[in-house]
Amino acid sequence: FFSSRRRHTRYPLVTGVQTCALPISVKTVLRVDALALWRGPPANRPLFTTYDPLTSTTGPTVLNANQFTSDALAAPRIAIGRENGCGRAVEAAFLYAGNFYSQQALPFVEQGYALAAPGIYGNTWGVDAPPLDSARSTLLANLYSGEINVFSARGIGSTRFLTGFRWLQWGENWTMTDQFSTAGPPPVTGSDSYQTRCINNLYGGQIGLDTLLWNRGNGFRVESVVKAGAYFNSAAESSSYAYDSDAPFAFSRQVSVDGPAACSFVGEVGLTAMIPLTRTVSLRCGYFGRSEEHTSELQS
Repeated sequence: FFSSRRRHTRYPLVTGVQTCALPISVKTVLRVDALALWRGPPANRPLFTTYDPLTSTTGPTVLNANQFTSDALAAPRIAIGRENGCGRAVEAAFLYAGNFYSQQALPFVEQGYALAAPGIYGNTWGVDAPPLDSARSTLLANLYSGEINVFSARGIGSTRFLTGFRWLQWGENWTMTDQFSTAGPPPVTGSDSYQTRCINNLYGGQIGLDTLLWNRGNGFRVESVVKAGAYFNSAAESSSYAYDSDAPFAFSRQVSVDGPAACSFVGEVGLTAMIPLTRTVSLRCGYFGRSEEHTSELQS
């Protein structure tokens, strides 16, 4: 992470009680971060099992939704803030992370797989469904975040309180295809294609604590921030299914669902160390984590 500062000093004329030591130093801080992020796996949900065509029985699960941990990606975060020497500050920040990418595939085994219970989009599963030869599934996700926070001069020791407004958008796109062939009669070959897209738009307020954990001086310091908020969530989901096979069996269908307005909760924690490179530029490195509850997830 890189941080730059432009410092202004003012010498105000005051009368009465002085609550902030002179001179009051006003800083404009620009932060440009590169966050290494990855998406954790979805909840447990079997997708495919093995299938034995000789005994017409299914075996253990060979593909599960909880295997789709994304690859790490670099996400830019830009923040600009204004702070005075009394500890009061305001900051605006924007983060974009996309696309989180994860893909799993089952190698070709003739009639070696079957859909796991309870099926997908109402399709039959297990021994009642046509055996499958191969399958591939991809999960993409992206995150947008924009926020404005005000930091209070009042706090406990080196901890400041913050309040602010935040917008979050969390989107997921899941696709899966499988291939099958049957000897018949008549022989049939084809594929199934599934796709689901889900978007959560969250708006709301947040509160938090900004703490200076360690200050060596000369710009060397360790900071932490904890945020939590309740958000109005406008969610929507659309799903489609296509069965591509020999005529006249091919068909497709699509379903769109607008999720009811709901209240979601988002928590965030960060721990960073600041290492000065010059008088105005510092290197920032650390950890950033986010957790959300009651957001719409991909369903099948």
